This record gives sequence, structure tokens and C-alpha cells, in this order.
Amino acid sequence: MTAEEAATAASWEGVALRRLWMDAYPPHVASMDPPNYAWKAAVLIDAAEHIGCVLWIDAGVELRARLDIVRAKMMERGHFFLVSWAGAYIHTLVGWVHPGQPAALGISAARMEELTPQWQLAAGTIGINRN
Repeated sequence: MTAEEAATAASWEGVALRRLWMDAYPPHVASMDPPNYAWKAAVLIDAAEHIGCVLWIDAGVELRARLDIVRAKMMERGHFFLVSWAGAYIHTLVGWVHPGQPAALGISAARMEELTPQWQLAAGTIGINRN
């Protein structure tokens, strides 16, 4: 984020900018080569620790229900997750993880595919309530 972008965001009502110290995490979390989403977990953890209740909604997510329903579930359960069917995606788990992940786990890509559940959490909408 540029200084000008940060100043603009900081001027919005109800917005507080926080610096996330990426050096506290493994190098792949801050790296964008190859592109990855490892940073998302770090952002969610930091937000939940400092704010207590956070709802992450990816920019491409289309809301089709009232947010008060989502909030009620977060208050009741401490979390809100959506489930997606893996068959709906072009890529299964092996297509989404780093190419070296199966080997790092000591299994083949084919075996990782076999172990991938049909139903997976959709990472585009995640709610965490630590209050």
C-alpha cells in the first residue's frame, strides 16, 4: 500500500490501519512469488487477536443473505464458515497448494488428491469471534 493509499484509507470513518509484521512468519507468507494466499491466515489471526470479532469477505463474493444472520452464527458458534463442493472447481486441492506441498508432507500428488475431501471450506468468507 502506498503512503497516499494508506492516508486515504486512514481517513475513512471506523477504519484503523495496522502494520502486520510479516517477518514473524515463514518466508512464503510474505512472498508473492509464486502468488499465494498464505498471508490471509496471518491477517485473520492478527485481526481476531486485536479486534475480537472479524468477518473476511473476498471482493468476488456475492452476498445473498443478511449479515445479521452471519453475525448471529458467529456469536453463537465463535466462527462462520461456508462449505464448498470440491467438484465445482477446476482445481482440486493439489491445484491450489504449492507444488512442493505433497512432497513436504511425504506423499505423492496423486495420494494428496485421494485424501482431499469432496467438501472443503470456502476461504472467501471466514468469520472469527474471540469475544
